[in-house]
Amino acid sequence: MIGLWIALPVLTIIGDTLSVIGGGFIGLTYHVTLDSYYHGVGKYLTPANLLVGMIKPVFFAILITTVACWKGLTSEGGAKGVGVATTESVVISSVGILVTDSSARSSYSGSWAGERVIEFRNVDFSIDERRILTDVSFKVRRERRG
Repeated sequence: MIGLWIALPVLTIIGDTLSVIGGGFIGLTYHVTLDSYYHGVGKYLTPANLLVGMIKPVFFAILITTVACWKGLTSEGGAKGVGVATTESVVISSVGILVTDSSARSSYSGSWAGERVIEFRNVDFSIDERRILTDVSFKVRRERRG
């Protein structure tokens, strides 16, 4: 549990760093100089973006470990039950990350003020005819301030 809380933010840092470096090399194929690319990265990659990018993985790790422990500790039926619990854990964690990310995005981004960010209506999640979540409906909105 604690391992994922540490590993996910570290993997995020590594992934983000490699993405920025890789973007520079891809830019070369489109005749964008490395100097121009990294100038743009420095201009648009703000400390606020970095902070949000480092905080969200911590919450995602907590969500994933909580769901995985819950499903793992309540699994029944031997190896088949563990397999089903693992699959359910992945589905629930994925939906949870989608909702958490949308909520975080709408809470810090002023460009979506008043717009609906995401909406699901009456969604069922099933695995091998076994329902995991039934009639899930939710909206994530950003309300206008002042």
